[in-house]
Amino acid sequence: MRKLYIIIPLLLILGVGYLYLINQKIPPSIIESPSWAGNRNTFIMDHHTHSNVSDGSLSEADLVALAIRSQCNVLAITDHSDIKETVNWQQLRTMDALRNEFPELLLFTGLELNMPSYNGREHVTVLTLPEHENMVLPAIKIIGEQDNDRKEKKDPDRKVDQKILHRINQLVNDGADLLMIYNHPSRKDTSPAENYFDLMAWKKISPAFIGFEGAPGHQKTNPIGDYGNSIKTIDRWDPMVSEVGGAWDQMLGKLFQKMTLKQCLAKLKN
Repeated sequence: MRKLYIIIPLLLILGVGYLYLINQKIPPSIIESPSWAGNRNTFIMDHHTHSNVSDGSLSEADLVALAIRSQCNVLAITDHSDIKETVNWQQLRTMDALRNEFPELLLFTGLELNMPSYNGREHVTVLTLPEHENMVLPAIKIIGEQDNDRKEKKDPDRKVDQKILHRINQLVNDGADLLMIYNHPSRKDTSPAENYFDLMAWKKISPAFIGFEGAPGHQKTNPIGDYGNSIKTIDRWDPMVSEVGGAWDQMLGKLFQKMTLKQCLAKLKN
């Protein structure tokens, strides 16, 4: 009986303490940077390559072998969307076989989408997860090529592109995990300012746009990486990123305008 007089008050005290603890508001943890930021691991990705399915000179297997020899960690093969064989069943099956053969390489199948309103002069890489490729990529190819004969002068307001991006958004809303990257932005532009307005307009419609290609690759020109146009690359970098006050600086400025001073400093620190 004496033991009960001791145990019962003790249990009441523990119960009250427990109720007090579970009702305390735990402050949310603030993650200021990803866990891998600042470590010494390298992560090398080539997100924009072509096989001989479109206008590349190597097969998918040869591209994979070259990527591994070059110590590339991630490779995306992104043939042109207006080529019949791009992301057809045979290419998708080939890519699956290469993933099984070379598990040390993270391999993506993508496609390079022509933006119809620009008469073929603006291209966008579309990437998705391997488990979504069979569903997503052929669907986007069909969406993009339905109006591939649309001439720029017939669509000055880019309404066809807007329609395509809205339909891609529908795929995202249906569960497709995909992203888009603006390729070689200044290659065929008439004005450097065009890049900024194009990307901001696309991104406003589709948040799947994550950025743009700063270094456009070899471009099959001499010197390597040259656009061969009135707008020149700078040490193989697109003027969109290499010019002080250019489109990239303008985008960063717009981003920082929406932040408090504390948020800006945290971004700069990271």
